[in-house]
Amino acid sequence: MTDILLATYNGERFLREQLDSLFMQTYGDFKIIAHDDGSTDGTLEILKEYQEKFPGKLKIIEDNISYKSSCKNFLNLIKYSDAEYVMFCDQDDVWLEEKVRVSVEAISELENSDGQKLPAMVSSGAMLADENMNEIVCDETKLATYCPRTDFASLLVQNYFMGCTMIFNRELARLVKTQADYIEMHDWWVALLAAGTGKIGVVDKKLMKYRQHGKNVVGATDIKSAGYIASKLNAAKLKEACGNLLRQAQSFKDCYYDVITDENKKLLNMFCSLRKQNKIKRINTQLKYGFKKSTTARLIGQLMFM
Repeated sequence: MTDILLATYNGERFLREQLDSLFMQTYGDFKIIAHDDGSTDGTLEILKEYQEKFPGKLKIIEDNISYKSSCKNFLNLIKYSDAEYVMFCDQDDVWLEEKVRVSVEAISELENSDGQKLPAMVSSGAMLADENMNEIVCDETKLATYCPRTDFASLLVQNYFMGCTMIFNRELARLVKTQADYIEMHDWWVALLAAGTGKIGVVDKKLMKYRQHGKNVVGATDIKSAGYIASKLNAAKLKEACGNLLRQAQSFKDCYYDVITDENKKLLNMFCSLRKQNKIKRINTQLKYGFKKSTTARLIGQLMFM
């Protein structure tokens, strides 16, 4: 069984199309668990419509809680899941009909690759699409999710995974804590946990259409554009961003230090103590231990202000 966690907020414009794509999956052993974050449009009514149309396949959590955050909404949905596998689902995308099946097969293979049932996560690819689901042709090497790094040191400084492309197992899901001092995003938090305690796999196949409509909480970003590079060299923003990296790392340490591997404990301790080092040593430490962002501009900004 696979639980698909659907976090919604004012999503009536695209929600039906996404739900239709879920119920057209070639893999039928799944359940959708949805939580609405206080929508003022017809989102909740649409969810109830599909709940009635597909009995037993869609569970709506109606607790009158508004997290005012997609991150908190998704993370809190995990506690309602008891399935073998868990997937995050955004309200405005479209899944190709083989997405769940291929994802389940991939994570099952990863789990059994070394005979150990460790916490595990797998991420697949996504096709960029416009509002009408027409493919957007682009240079994929410019996207932040291109050629993702799966090691713990890299994930401490940059997220390479979108929640809507992820599937993770029960061993990982039971470790996820929602109460922490600072969490940048739910997908980053889960990926860090997977890298710190188990393993991450990547499926080199596009299994969904990732809709770009101008109101995405997190959209596709061209990390080689002049505007993006300029933003990453903005001193004030860089100081804040680097501070947030350290805040998240310390929060992660507070939550998970006892469950991550010994090697990753050493990396986490080193990263959290960076600000205690002088500037030159701090730069050397980041380069030596692989705390490096993926592009030259981002790395320069990191080394200057971390």
